[in-house]
Amino acid sequence: MSQIEVPHALQDRVAAKLRTGRDILNNHFSVNYPTPRVEYNIDSMAAGYATESGWLIEFNGRLLIENADLFIDEIPYHELAHLYADRVLIAAQPAQL
Repeated sequence: MSQIEVPHALQDRVAAKLRTGRDILNNHFSVNYPTPRVEYNIDSMAAGYATESGWLIEFNGRLLIENADLFIDEIPYHELAHLYADRVLIAAQPAQL
């Protein structure tokens, strides 16, 4: 994987979106999870990938740069939802017998 240099202004906008989403989800689920770590490593057609075990979201920096407004409106919340679904909803399911 190659790391792309994403301008700090875009990184700040993504971070702000993630903090807002984190606050909404933490409040909704009565939990206190931190903002996930973020990397801009994906070099494929995927816009993002969430890894619950490392509380990490990887974004496609090239797609972010090329489509900043649309990307920031949709992708951070989408990937954050994957993290919370894995940690909150799946963990809350009763054990299978």
